[in-house]
Amino acid sequence: MNWQTFFRDVADFHINRRKRHNLLNILVISVCAFVCGTDDFEDTALYGTQKEPFLRTFLELPYGIPSHGTFNRVLNF
Repeated sequence: MNWQTFFRDVADFHINRRKRHNLLNILVISVCAFVCGTDDFEDTALYGTQKEPFLRTFLELPYGIPSHGTFNRVLNF
């Protein structure tokens, strides 16, 4: 699956001066975490941390896994 094609129409509302994590990475990690049964943003961040080696096989994560606060801010736009 080409994640960029799948999420191409999702608007990025990040403030550029504060943006560290790529929107695509946040969305892909969120989808993977949801499929694995996470219930909230804390679980999503924990999933990302525990699966980081796997996620790095297909995502560039120069700043690591976003925090639960980042998932919250981005996904509650």
